[in-house]
Amino acid sequence: MRKILLIIFILDVTITLVTAAFASDKYIQYDVDKLARKAQARIKDIDKKLAEIKKNEEIQGKLNELDLLYTQAEELYSQGKYKEAKPFYEKIKQYANDPEVKSAARQKQKELRRLKIQKKSEGKSK
Repeated sequence: MRKILLIIFILDVTITLVTAAFASDKYIQYDVDKLARKAQARIKDIDKKLAEIKKNEEIQGKLNELDLLYTQAEELYSQGKYKEAKPFYEKIKQYANDPEVKSAARQKQKELRRLKIQKKSEGKSK
């Protein structure tokens, strides 16, 4: 993603510089400085967005693992394999104490409720 944005930026700069080459030296200097400032702002924005994406992917991974752990724990518990189930429940408990996981889970629950309500209202209107 970052490579694609960098390529687009380089093409944008190249086009601007070629266009500016036909103008005065003062215009070229001004335009390059403006582009450099814009580039720095974009790089900062890209880094922030990439960090946010990475964090969201990590949290989503934890939620997926939490779901899998719960499924496995319940399966073992229902088979009477309590000793084997216990570590799964303990891991679930650890995730439940993670504020980011809690927040993401609440958001997912809200979204699921919203979709359920929306689906019901669409069914009634038909």
